[in-house]
Amino acid sequence: MSCKGQTESDKRFSAEGEFAYNVQLAHFETGQVESRGECTKEIFIKEFEKFKWKEQLTQANINLSVSPTISVINNESKNEMGISVVGNNENDYGFWIFYGKDGFMNSIEVYDEKSVIPYVEKFFLLDFKTLDNEFKN
Repeated sequence: MSCKGQTESDKRFSAEGEFAYNVQLAHFETGQVESRGECTKEIFIKEFEKFKWKEQLTQANINLSVSPTISVINNESKNEMGISVVGNNENDYGFWIFYGKDGFMNSIEVYDEKSVIPYVEKFFLLDFKTLDNEFKN
């Protein structure tokens, strides 16, 4: 699966640090992201947990806009992981987790926030071989 409307990785993410992340909010245009700079696993998980998923989903559905997303890149390997919220409303939603390299992303659907964390942990452990196998279609 290819993610369309995105620019080159080095323009979407900070090149500083081992890992960097960005967000795409419901009011953004396709391909528009806000780079948040370098991060650690702890920072990224904290940002994921405090992200207003239900509010962003509601706004995206009203606006018929982008799926709100938080993404991370490993600057050395250029592997990326993005987590997008999708659904009908705040009681009926889940997450698409995208993994791969810019333009060549595979995805997995999970149904709650807790199910996302093991994938994030593998990413920050640089366990790309396991993620490659789990995300094969």
